[in-house]
Amino acid sequence: MKVVSHSNCYWMILLAFIWELLGPNCLKAQSSRRGRTISSLPPSSAHSKPLNRVGLQLIGNYVGSGIGLVYERVFTSYFNVFGELAFTQAKLSGELAPNVTEEFSMDTGRLGLGAKLVFKGRIFLAGGVNFASINGDYGYQDNNENLEATFIPFTGQNINAELHVGNEFLLKYNLYVALKWVGFSFPLSTSIEDEATTADDEVTQFLASQSVGERVKAEFEEQIKLHYFTVNLGLRF
Repeated sequence: MKVVSHSNCYWMILLAFIWELLGPNCLKAQSSRRGRTISSLPPSSAHSKPLNRVGLQLIGNYVGSGIGLVYERVFTSYFNVFGELAFTQAKLSGELAPNVTEEFSMDTGRLGLGAKLVFKGRIFLAGGVNFASINGDYGYQDNNENLEATFIPFTGQNINAELHVGNEFLLKYNLYVALKWVGFSFPLSTSIEDEATTADDEVTQFLASQSVGERVKAEFEEQIKLHYFTVNLGLRF
């Protein structure tokens, strides 16, 4: 059984593809006075020292949607390192068993560190490690009985390795935008602590062959395996 996120990011993906089609043409502008071309990425000779970048991060889908901050250090025209701090929220629901529904409410805080390789001036491959803190509630309800849903608080930590593919562009006024089209995460370690009673664990063991903590861990790791469309927009200095 797969739980489906209620965060609808299809419009973000459409916007991303439109940007990919039109962005390079929009970003090339010819100066009428000096005849210089503004390119999507700076040549290595255009800067005498490494660049710093600070930006706002808009997250389309990473265990829900959210916002963050990112700092990037550009050492060469093809190699950068970065750090990011982000927060996302998700509400997930699905069918645990016939006429039995389950819900997840997750708040995730994440610290990420990594490096980025830039190819052909604007296509990049980024990889790194994330350290995440998880808080939320897990709930289930038997629709065959007229009973209130049971909600169980949980907390947890996760460490995972990530890989992203995207594009980046330089804009006027020392602004920049970076688009992460798609990302893949590989869980390295996940621990979950919950406040489930013995009866709660017996219910989920019977319905899903997992305790509440095991169920939350499995769903979180499933959700982070594939994520898409993150935008970094910020200032170069």
